[in-house]
Amino acid sequence: MKTFFLVLARDDRHVYEKIEELKVLGIPYLIVCGRNLNHPNIIYREPKDKYDAINFGFRFIPEDTDVVVLNDVDTRIKNFEVAL
Repeated sequence: MKTFFLVLARDDRHVYEKIEELKVLGIPYLIVCGRNLNHPNIIYREPKDKYDAINFGFRFIPEDTDVVVLNDVDTRIKNFEVAL
């Protein structure tokens, strides 16, 4: 089962901490950020609202993804295991 994280960030606060957290989990991810940052897993979207960021980000999720996890950039991930 392929899991993918879609992370929402209004600005660049906590973005690099979130990247480190997701690296440790080893799960593919994309951050929709209201700040234009140069990183392959970050896409820029002018900050409007959370639903706009979700709808925008869903366009970039790989088609073979089975589970999409929505996560705010400032919310820590605890006790997460990928279901197989």
